[in-house]
Amino acid sequence: MKTLVPVLMLAFAVSSLADEPGWTSEQRAEQRQVVVDATVTKIEKVRDQPTPKVELMRAVLEVSDVRKGKELLGGSDTIEVLYETSPLGAGYRCPTFPVLSLKQHGRFYLRHDEGLSEEKAFVLGMGRDVEAIPLDAGAVMPKLTEALAKNPSFDDLVRILGESRMDIGSGIHVFVYTLDQGPSITVGTPDKKKILYVDRGENRLYPIKAEQAGAGQPATRSESDSEGADKPQPEAEGRSR
Repeated sequence: MKTLVPVLMLAFAVSSLADEPGWTSEQRAEQRQVVVDATVTKIEKVRDQPTPKVELMRAVLEVSDVRKGKELLGGSDTIEVLYETSPLGAGYRCPTFPVLSLKQHGRFYLRHDEGLSEEKAFVLGMGRDVEAIPLDAGAVMPKLTEALAKNPSFDDLVRILGESRMDIGSGIHVFVYTLDQGPSITVGTPDKKKILYVDRGENRLYPIKAEQAGAGQPATRSESDSEGADKPQPEAEGRSR
């Protein structure tokens, strides 16, 4: 029993180190050799990896801004990146696999090592090494405020905010949009059509309560309806936030 306790403690320690670190963007940039803003223009499978249900992938990134590691890029506007994925999903591994799609635009935190190949290569190591680029709050908020006053659909918000890849919902979708200034925006939707609510930090932007509606501007719902938006809907059981 005395031997078992240290072994368990070591196992927990190794497990915690294997998880994705809770780094800030600045801390993640310190740990990576290259940081770029880029768009995914090509994705292809390289081979199956020795680990079951794991595939080695190659993506081509079109670089729009180099934030670190310019000397490693050699002046190229496109770079090839290796990463692992699995048909079982991103969470099959800890740390999670990166998830890429064509035309995806974001900030990529890359290693430059031999981790996935016999030669030095740019490697996307874990899920959080791909980050959505913060939206310009000054440009987005006026458009969002105007749209929310007209009972928009989810597609209307996507045209303003773009596609979010951060879904923290359980039972319904809760998409998160990071702004360059101030709190993030969260959008709750059961089906990517109907909008249940839109928050910015702790402030509810939609539905608009009666006391929030300006002169001549009707509230989208009553206060009691607004409070009900926090509750699970019949068609999607689970928490809304």
